[in-house]
Amino acid sequence: MNTSEYRTRQEFIKRENPKGKDYIIGLDAGYSSVKVFFEKEIFCFPSYAKKLEDNMLSVAGDMDILYEDLETNEVYMLGYTAQDMIDSIDTNDTDGELFSRKRYNNKKFQILCNAAIGIAIMDKSDDREIVIQTGLPTSYVEGDTVPMKKAICKPV
Repeated sequence: MNTSEYRTRQEFIKRENPKGKDYIIGLDAGYSSVKVFFEKEIFCFPSYAKKLEDNMLSVAGDMDILYEDLETNEVYMLGYTAQDMIDSIDTNDTDGELFSRKRYNNKKFQILCNAAIGIAIMDKSDDREIVIQTGLPTSYVEGDTVPMKKAICKPV
């Protein structure tokens, strides 16, 4: 069995979606992937970010997603290529960091969300207000709404 066929996809599909008076971004920052819907495109990429060392920037290709933290100048590879960079002896990531329900304060979670929002507004050319719509499972709404808002409403 070729298990790579079941791997989380990374794809960007241009299409005209409904437009509203606000610039609406649908963001689903899931454990396995980040999925986004907005008026010009839908896209998803694996929920994984890997910090690049100085000499690693040259590995980036045209289809790769790079994120630069403007405060620290750290650069992260996101998505499919970041997953490919995982080594079996790499112990920097923990299950709690990657898959915990309470990951909102985790820098990598915030990077994934900020990058997704950034991609969605990259070609925005008007002054409509940006509205980000996201969701939580019903049982998490009460306890997780405030931390989720804090995670995506401030720069990392």
